Amino acid sequence: MFARKKPLVWSRFWQNKINARVFNAARIYNKPMWENIVHHIRYYARYHAGKWQASPHYRSLLALVIITSLGCPGCKFGDNSQGDDVLLGHIQKRGYLRVGINYNNPPFGSLTKHSTSEANASYRAEGFDVDLSQAIAAALLPEGKHPIRFRQVLTSTRLVALNTQSVDLIAAAMSITEARRQRVDFSVPYFEVHQKMLVPKESLLIEVTGPIGKLRNALSGKTILTVNGSTTQARIQMLFPSARIKGYATLNEAFAGLQTGEGDALSNDDVLLSGLLQNHCDLQKKFRMLPYALSDESYGLAFRKSGQRPDSKSLQKSVNRILARFKKDGTLEKLKHRWLNPGNCRS
Repeated sequence: MFARKKPLVWSRFWQNKINARVFNAARIYNKPMWENIVHHIRYYARYHAGKWQASPHYRSLLALVIITSLGCPGCKFGDNSQGDDVLLGHIQKRGYLRVGINYNNPPFGSLTKHSTSEANASYRAEGFDVDLSQAIAAALLPEGKHPIRFRQVLTSTRLVALNTQSVDLIAAAMSITEARRQRVDFSVPYFEVHQKMLVPKESLLIEVTGPIGKLRNALSGKTILTVNGSTTQARIQMLFPSARIKGYATLNEAFAGLQTGEGDALSNDDVLLSGLLQNHCDLQKKFRMLPYALSDESYGLAFRKSGQRPDSKSLQKSVNRILARFKKDGTLEKLKHRWLNPGNCRS
């Protein structure tokens, strides 16, 4: 027969081991504390399965460890409205919103020179996503004098910037997909787009008509240019398996590759391809967009996944309410008219 004090002493030992693993994993992976508790309790339960079956004292010991581990400092269970407000509270306290913008996505984001002197050259962020973010920041922080700070992100790095807390949200023409929903939370959609292809005007691809299968055959062995990390790249690989895919860090680099003959077609969202031509008026007559719509997508603002700290849930809800108001009062339509008018030429 075991003395009563012995399992209590060992319970502290196992509890400390579990808690150490839980806190270390939470620090490294930034996961909610309860997820790590469940994971590591399962780990120890499997590891010591034989002892669990063999000894009633061990069952009592592990049960005590599980119960006491659930009371560890920093654990949060159930709904915690105060925790949900942490990020929004930080934003209000600091007085500005940090937004990740892709400056290589005209007309949604770009840097425009506003100085004639090379020695004193200055640049300003412009675009649909820029104006939308400024309007959201002004609504969130009506008393702020400078309620927003922009940070450059690329298509391949925007999720990293978000999850390392370099920014509070991403506004970078980001398509809402189920795969991305596993990593981030999205706002309600604020823009609808279609994936298309841009080709030189002398390309024989312009003559292709009919089912998508004909376009697939015409592109067999040819090179399609895309942007790394985009939904476009993944869909092109699926739809045109016999074509060669060449990826670039930015859309501007991919467009430059199309101009120099590095590929036969450039695929991206139709509004971004149109934006490229709006920024290069001298090239508008040299390229054409194929009529095939390869997909229909929606853009959304991206937030860190709910449950991470500081939690973005309240910020997401507030932004959704603001977007609903912008849709109702015509703000979104005004932005579309300003930045997506086909007659605009900004080069």
